[in-house]
Amino acid sequence: MKKHLVMIVGMFYPTPSPTGNCAEAYVDLLKDQFDISVICLADTDRVQYDYNGKQVYPAAGWYTIFQHRLKKKAPRFLQNFFKIPVHLRQWFTQPNNLYSYVKAARKQLEAIDAQRPIDVIFSVGAPMAAHVAASHFRKKNPQVHWVTYTVDSYGAQNKGAAKAQAFESDILAQSDHVLLSEEIYDNSPALYATFAEKCEPLPYLMPLTPQRAEGEQYFEKDKTNLVYAGRFYKTIRNPEYLLQLALEMDENCVLHLYCQSDCDGVIDDYVRRSGGKIVRHAPVSVEEIQRIYTQADALVNVGNNTSEFKPSKTFEYIATGKPILNIYYEGQFDNVLAQSPITLQLSRSLPAKEAVAALQDFLKTTGARTISRQEIDKLFPKYSSENIATILIEILEVSLDK
Repeated sequence: MKKHLVMIVGMFYPTPSPTGNCAEAYVDLLKDQFDISVICLADTDRVQYDYNGKQVYPAAGWYTIFQHRLKKKAPRFLQNFFKIPVHLRQWFTQPNNLYSYVKAARKQLEAIDAQRPIDVIFSVGAPMAAHVAASHFRKKNPQVHWVTYTVDSYGAQNKGAAKAQAFESDILAQSDHVLLSEEIYDNSPALYATFAEKCEPLPYLMPLTPQRAEGEQYFEKDKTNLVYAGRFYKTIRNPEYLLQLALEMDENCVLHLYCQSDCDGVIDDYVRRSGGKIVRHAPVSVEEIQRIYTQADALVNVGNNTSEFKPSKTFEYIATGKPILNIYYEGQFDNVLAQSPITLQLSRSLPAKEAVAALQDFLKTTGARTISRQEIDKLFPKYSSENIATILIEILEVSLDK
């Protein structure tokens, strides 16, 4: 009989976060070895549902539901007003976000365990609350094995806050095995210094290559269409350098943005001034953005200004086999993308005119060139599903044998 594995994640299917996408892929990799249940963050009172033959248990903390309703119905000034106590609480409560999810996820663990005993918990963060919920459950159920995987470090997100970094280390140290993204493992050794013997990096999983979209035409065929998909942040992933390049590109180039951000005013201003060279689209589903990729002439990646985080879109882009433009902060050159023969990396320190000339020459040179899936697998063997599955299964089985 298969062992019962419970995965705790953030937002999951059908509207997954980047870490939710990772977790979704791991469900597919592990489903033959384990019976899997998934606990995910919800912003409504959604009931249990089936996904790909696995049971998914949404856990909706009261404050998450409150925020969701507030965004839908309340004016902006009222939304901002109710953020005040949250910001104040951040000085006193750990984790300082999604705290209500801890209790909701722990209750789901207890309910699942009552139906069928849990053998192993695999918590995926961010959110940090996923690890904390597992920790609370484990204290009362020490026979349950527990493996953590951290893609976005809570301590790194709260740089300068020694309390947050110490809190994350303390929680991770309680688990049987600690997996970290390669970026966190390489750049944040202090996080796991006291438990390095049970800690190791887990490479990202290379997604499947999307199939070319048939039927609907997303872009004008006589244009060179560049696509950016993801989120912008004013501080760690600012869009202005990219937007300035788009303004200076020739009239035949169009930058399509499928994005969310905390700097909408800046983006919308560039869109208005672009004369149609920058188009901002409404958010689309995970399935649709995959179809959109197949019709793009090139994909645009904007790197972070911190070494601990790599945009998950990096690997989605590589998997398409399309030409990629990567814009990076000084000192953050992307060594993974550098392995692709049809990637152009531009530093933000490069003057806009020089960058535009390099980009237009790159687009002209690469043209319609793509990389086959066979080439991708040869170039990036470390990120293959076979390699990741081998690592995960071995760690989970070793944990169960302890």
